[in-house]
Amino acid sequence: TIMFARSINGHPAHVTSHVPASSLLFGNFYDLMILQWSGIDLIVNKYSYARQGYVLITAGMWVNIHVANTDSFYKITDIT
Repeated sequence: TIMFARSINGHPAHVTSHVPASSLLFGNFYDLMILQWSGIDLIVNKYSYARQGYVLITAGMWVNIHVANTDSFYKITDIT
């Protein structure tokens, strides 16, 4: 059984599949900006899978990510 900490040294901890299991990212995420350029674009396609009774919904969004202070983030790799 794999146990995940809810905090590390008093700071909130979260698990994601977007970071390899042997790595850790630590930082002040108030210095990370996610800039959204438009609303969410939705395409509803009720024809492609009509025989199966499905509706295909595709969502897209234009965003940029900017780190205001690179010293606010640390990456640790090869954790055993």
